[in-house]
Amino acid sequence: MKKIKAGFYRRPSTRSGSFLKELPIFRRLLFLLAPLLSAETWKEYHAGPVSVLAVGMDKEASEILNALDQYRYTLGQLLGAPLDPVWPIKVVLLKDKQASVKPQLFALRRDSYMAALPSGLPVEPRLYPSYGRILLDDGISGMPLEVEEAILTLFSTLEVDGVKVTLGALPEKKLQTRAWARLHLLAVDPRYSGKVRVMLTNMRKGVEQDVALRNAFEITPAAFEKEVDAYMAAPITGTVKLSRHAVEVRRSGLGRELNPPVGELALVDLEPTELGYKAILEKFSQSSEAQEGLGLLTNDKAILGKSQGARAQTALGTYESLRNAAGKNPKWGEPAKRLAELETDTGRKLILMKKYTELVPRDWQYWGKYAQTLQDAEKFPESARAWLMAEKSAPNSEIRQQLRDGRRMSVEQRLELEAAVRRKEQEEKRLELELLKNEAIARVREAEAKANKGFAPMDTSKLEQWWDGTQADAHITGKLERVDCLKGFVRVVMRGADNKLIQLGAPDMSKIGLLGATTLSCGTQRPIRNATVDYFNKPNKARQTLGDIVRVELQ
Repeated sequence: MKKIKAGFYRRPSTRSGSFLKELPIFRRLLFLLAPLLSAETWKEYHAGPVSVLAVGMDKEASEILNALDQYRYTLGQLLGAPLDPVWPIKVVLLKDKQASVKPQLFALRRDSYMAALPSGLPVEPRLYPSYGRILLDDGISGMPLEVEEAILTLFSTLEVDGVKVTLGALPEKKLQTRAWARLHLLAVDPRYSGKVRVMLTNMRKGVEQDVALRNAFEITPAAFEKEVDAYMAAPITGTVKLSRHAVEVRRSGLGRELNPPVGELALVDLEPTELGYKAILEKFSQSSEAQEGLGLLTNDKAILGKSQGARAQTALGTYESLRNAAGKNPKWGEPAKRLAELETDTGRKLILMKKYTELVPRDWQYWGKYAQTLQDAEKFPESARAWLMAEKSAPNSEIRQQLRDGRRMSVEQRLELEAAVRRKEQEEKRLELELLKNEAIARVREAEAKANKGFAPMDTSKLEQWWDGTQADAHITGKLERVDCLKGFVRVVMRGADNKLIQLGAPDMSKIGLLGATTLSCGTQRPIRNATVDYFNKPNKARQTLGDIVRVELQ
C-alpha cells in the first residue's frame, strides 16, 4: 500500500503546456478526441462527496481517495463539525496520453470542485490546502482568517498510510507562523489535544479566541503565549495519531465503470474550451453536461437552455430558471441571492435573503446587506441579530468593529423611531383631549347664550377675582412640569417664562389651594399645563425649594 503524504512533483517536459499551443488546430483536436477514440474504460472511485476518476489505476486511485476521505473526516473531528461541501469533489488522475491537461489544484468547474493529479507521483503539496479551503468555506463560519490558515497549514502535512493517520509533521519553514505554532501545540500536546475541539467549536460559534482558550483549557491568554514562545524557541518535533474514518475506502473492486463521455467530459471540464465541448457533442449530441459546459463558457442563452444543470439554470437568470437551480442543488446559495435581487416585494425579498445567509453563513458582506435591508423595513430586532451574525462572520477585528458600529447605529435608530412613535401617540391623545375640551366649552357657551337671550350683556370690567385664602407675597406664571411627592412634603417644579426651573414646596397636597383641577398627580405631568403659582418667598435649602406654595391655578 502506497503511503500518501504531501510532496513535490516534477511534471514531464511534455506537460509544460506550451507544446500543445504550437500544434495545428486539427492536431489539438486529435489530442482532445484521443480519449473518446480509446478503448480504455474510465472508472470512478467514490467515498462521501469525493470521487476519483482514472483509467486503469485502481490501487493508486483508491489510495488517493482514502487520503482525501481521511483528511475530511479528521478535520471535521477536530472542528466538531460535519464538513459537507456544496458541490461534489472530483480528482482526475492523469496518464501520459492525457498530457493535454495540466495538473491543477481544486477549483469550481462545471458541476463540481475538480483537481487533476499526475499518476505515479505524490500528492502535490498545495492540494491539501486547496481541498481544505473548500471544506472550510462550505462547512463552517465564524473563525478568524488567521486561525483558518493555521488549520490548513497544520493539515497540509497530514500523513495517511492505509488506516494510520498522523498529524503534526512540519511544513516548510515560511509556513511555520505563530498562529500555526499555537495550533500545533494544542493539537499534539496531551495536556491540550483532548479539548482543542471544544475551543475550535466555540470559535466557530463566534466566541473570541482568548475567551475560547480560557474556557477550554482554564489558562489565561498571557500564560499560554509564554508557552508558545518557549515552544517556538525549541525544535518542534511532536506529532499525534488521529482516529481514522471507520471505513477504509481502499479495497478491491471499489471502482465503478463509467459510460462515455463522463471521463472524457471531466478532462474538458478541467480546461474548458469550445473545441473540447464541441468534440464531445459531435459524438454525443444529447450530452446535457457538454451543453452546460459550452453554454457557461460562451454565455450563450440558447445553449444554456438545453441543460438542466444548476449553474446553467442560474446563468439564464430568469425567475423560473433560478427556482429550478435552487431545486437542483439545495445547498447552493447563489440562486436565492439572484432571486432576492429580482424580487420587488420587500417581504419576499427578505425571505430569500435570509435563505442565502443560511446557506452561505460566512458571507459577512451579505449579512451586512441583509441587516441594512431589515433596518430599512423597520424590523429592528431582526436587523440587530443580522448585524451580530455579520460581526461573527467577519474575517478580522477591523471589519468586526465596523460591523459592530453598524449594529449600534441600528439600535440607536430603533430607539429614536420608538421615541418618535411615542411622541406622536402622546400628541394625538393631547389633540383628542383638546378637541373634547373645546367641544364641551362650545356646548357651555351655547347653553349660556340661550339662557342669556334677551338680557343685556354683563359688564365684566367690574368683576373682581375671588380668593379668600391666605394672600401670598410672590407668584410665578409658567409651565407646571413635575410634582414630586416626597416623604413629609410635596415639591412642585415650574418652568418660568425665562425657561429656568423653579422648585416650590408645601407640607402636603391638602395645603395647596387648587383652581382649575381637583388634585395634582405625582410625577411628570401629562400633558404639561400652564399654571400660576402663588407662594411665600421662603427659601428652604434642605428641601431645595424657593418658597412655600399657597395656591396653584391651572389654565
